[in-house]
Amino acid sequence: SSDVCSSDLTTTQQQNAGVADASQVTYDPPFTGAVVTNVEAKLAQIVSVKDFGAVGDGTTDDTAAIQAAIDAAQGIPVYIPAGRYVITSPLELNFSTANSPTYQPATQLIGDGQQVTTIINRSGDYGIKNTPTLDQTAQPIGVRFSGGQLSGFTLTTDYSSPPGSAGIKLASYWFATLKNLAINNTDEFGIYVPEILAFGSNPDKYSCGSLIVDNCEINANAAWGIFADMYSITWTIQNCYIANNTGGGIKTMGVGHQITDNAIVGNGSSAATSEGGLVLTTKTGAGAPENVIVRDNEFDNNWGSHIYHEGYNCWFYQNRFIQDATTGTGGIDYRNSAIMYQIGRAHV
Repeated sequence: SSDVCSSDLTTTQQQNAGVADASQVTYDPPFTGAVVTNVEAKLAQIVSVKDFGAVGDGTTDDTAAIQAAIDAAQGIPVYIPAGRYVITSPLELNFSTANSPTYQPATQLIGDGQQVTTIINRSGDYGIKNTPTLDQTAQPIGVRFSGGQLSGFTLTTDYSSPPGSAGIKLASYWFATLKNLAINNTDEFGIYVPEILAFGSNPDKYSCGSLIVDNCEINANAAWGIFADMYSITWTIQNCYIANNTGGGIKTMGVGHQITDNAIVGNGSSAATSEGGLVLTTKTGAGAPENVIVRDNEFDNNWGSHIYHEGYNCWFYQNRFIQDATTGTGGIDYRNSAIMYQIGRAHV
């Protein structure tokens, strides 16, 4: 086991009610070739929101404590232990105002697991955001916050949440992983990448490249489960349960995405404009979806089309489609969705 060497403590420290300066206590890692350090440096490798006074009792407003931990960590993992944490304003992941370098550390929020660590959003806004500053987006390709992680917690609302209390809104959050999350019962999108045309014409300034969404439950949100309104590259969405979102399941644009091994179930609504399960879309000023792989998913009872496709050179294979003609609102409408509505070229 590791050693904390009491011989390194002064007599005064030993006699001070058992309190010692952690920077003066040696930590000897129990690994061959490891370097001796001190307890303060070791403990600083991860930051707990409890260090800043978060309570997690489902009643106390923990916004300031969690935000203080994010700001202090500067990209070091922020640990949110088991509990129910109320927030009344968005948690901002971007702790930096620096315009260089281009790639900067992104915030990591890590809980103890879905339904074990829960963040209750009472903000009337997105509960978690990554927002570059105006000066950062003015750089030639913007500032990219790289290597972030959001994992092991539930983000939801409750009876005290005002309208607009939504999920996660990300801009310029690159090479990041969203894993083992539950994003349920929010008032807008579960995961949202916004279009920010006011910042200029280069989408790389605020898109999210190489984003991984893995083993997440995104359920019963009032808009789309995952909505990317900005051209992005090489996303992976896998092993997720994306269900009962009123706007639809997944709507995205971009190139090189892989959407695999998901259950995309019951998304959309009985409205005539409902788009359904998965939409690969384009828009003015952005390229069409290209080289997207959609495989081994189950599409079950979505409204509209299970898949709506506007791209080219995209691949769809080994997907399962289920339609039980479940009645809609009032027992009148039926979910007679098309399996796939295609504009463009695909390999099916």
